[in-house]
Amino acid sequence: MANISRIAEVRRARRNILGAVVALMILLALIMLDFPVFGGGVRDERQKHRKIAEDLKKIIDGSPDGAQRLRVIIQARRQALDEVEAFGKRRGGKLTRRFRSLSSMEMEVPVSVLSELDEHPAVKWIVPERRSRAASNHLEITTGTNLVRSAPGSSSTLNGSGIAIAILDSGIDASHSSFGSASNPAQSRIVASVDMTSNVLPPAGDLYGHGTHVASIAAGIDPAYQSYQGIAPGASIVNIKVLGDDGTGRMSDALAGIQWVIDNKDVYNIRVLNLSLGVQSPDSFKDDPLCQAVEAAVNTGIVVVASAGNYGYDSGYNEVYGNIISPGTDPLVITVGSANTRQTDSRSDDIINRFSSRGPTRGYTTDAQSGQRIYDNFIKPDLVAPGNRIIAAEAAGNRLVASYPELHAVGSGQNRFMYLSGTSMAAPVVSGTVALMLQRNPGLTPALVKAILQYTAQQIPNMNFYQQGAGLLNVEGAVRLAGQLRQGITGLQAGDALLVGSVFPNTQTTIAGGAFNWGNYISAGGVHLFGGEELFRRYQMIYTPGILWIRDTVTLNNQPVTSGVLLTAGVICADSGALTNGVFLSQGYVLSNGITLSEGTTLSEGITLSEGITLFEGATLSEGITLSETKVTAELIKIMVNGEP
Repeated sequence: MANISRIAEVRRARRNILGAVVALMILLALIMLDFPVFGGGVRDERQKHRKIAEDLKKIIDGSPDGAQRLRVIIQARRQALDEVEAFGKRRGGKLTRRFRSLSSMEMEVPVSVLSELDEHPAVKWIVPERRSRAASNHLEITTGTNLVRSAPGSSSTLNGSGIAIAILDSGIDASHSSFGSASNPAQSRIVASVDMTSNVLPPAGDLYGHGTHVASIAAGIDPAYQSYQGIAPGASIVNIKVLGDDGTGRMSDALAGIQWVIDNKDVYNIRVLNLSLGVQSPDSFKDDPLCQAVEAAVNTGIVVVASAGNYGYDSGYNEVYGNIISPGTDPLVITVGSANTRQTDSRSDDIINRFSSRGPTRGYTTDAQSGQRIYDNFIKPDLVAPGNRIIAAEAAGNRLVASYPELHAVGSGQNRFMYLSGTSMAAPVVSGTVALMLQRNPGLTPALVKAILQYTAQQIPNMNFYQQGAGLLNVEGAVRLAGQLRQGITGLQAGDALLVGSVFPNTQTTIAGGAFNWGNYISAGGVHLFGGEELFRRYQMIYTPGILWIRDTVTLNNQPVTSGVLLTAGVICADSGALTNGVFLSQGYVLSNGITLSEGTTLSEGITLSEGITLFEGATLSEGITLSETKVTAELIKIMVNGEP
């Protein structure tokens, strides 16, 4: 076993150099962003049609007749809708519908005009008028969920059956068709409902509309349209109401809800806890009440999935780093940011939403002697998932649609569906995926689930780790890797065989005709990155329930661990000082000088953000704090209602 205290000296020597290099690379990456140009000049092929959806590009390329007319949806910059409309009309376009609150319009235009609209600085995105398709679910296809419905070598359907997902939110409209059983729509899959608020509304209701939408993304069915099914439509649902009818709530209600889930997890087989809510907390995860509560849940075997927050930019629309909300700031939680699929099944045009909160975490403690703040600075989010303009169940009479009727997408009565955007919507996509993974392999621990999700994720080009974490959720890869690991892992020691057989699964996935490589790395210890097949060929101590590893400190069930092997030989370490104090890296580990996380960006522990990048310092909040990330501020409501193009 290597004595890691010797590595600490190397770590300190390299940290300043790495930090300076990283800061410069991030700054260069930001400078090299592709800003739109309008007017004269010649554009190269990389710039051609950069604001036109992939399926519309194919129509343009296959249409030699520029006079052919198409109906398209044009999304414009705010305050410029009239300008874009007038521009389109001057070039022969005809306005057919206008969506002012969405800053969008439908126009019928000649194909030849689309290139001009593409160059217009006020145009943000152009898509063709797409017709709804029966039995086609965009969310299922773009995440690869449709590829895993049938378990290899089994006649069973992978739909989350047997797994319960607890939803802590504003309640669930139990009468909605999304929550029936596929085989018997009249049989509800909501197995328990409790109300932790003082609201007089029965806990089955949802006058705000947020919780119903979230629950159906994770585990809804769609008997009416077969187009808006959730990720795990066979999973049971536990409804924990902790937010009021205005989408806000008290921290004490959330804590009570988490405690209820822990106390009743065995009664309902609650394996997943979804928290599409949170607070901007200045406290270190060690002191934050929500973080401590979710840690208790994780240590009982519950996988906790939380939204990263919708604070990716400030009031001046400048990108902001360090604004992850609690409890997503906790290292044991799977923290999810939001990706924009641009409503295409292909993942080649997917980007990170600007509103999605960036890392690192900025909770802190204060040194008693020096008075200096000691920041957590953990790598977050852990990954991203679709969260932009997601169509899911619409609670009857909810306040969101009453205030913003344009949120209604389709349907009536118990079959109504609506749009919402935010990391609140991305989190349940991951929660549903976890249910599928646990159905495929019930023996997975929370830490192993997190590692699989990260390892199989797809890196989005030109985005760094603090923007996207390990990358874009890959349901197919996550379920496939989960199925090739041993199911009985209780009692395994570090180095014991974890992979079934000797052949490691193919680390490539094809979704909607596009093949991509897995990212093949994970974050661990709060600030470290690791990669390589060895992570899953052999059992690693970091997968053990109750293990908490932060930098050079490891505890098991809150007791210090001073010896043992945390990671076995062959695991690739991305920084030069993953551990100190003489514990846990085995002989023969592979050490690299840095791991490239996206084009032009390298991260290591001790990263220094360069001048000009905004870093959030936290905010002091009281017990009466707003819990939902949909709290009533104009900007957050705008994000939830409008999303991004």
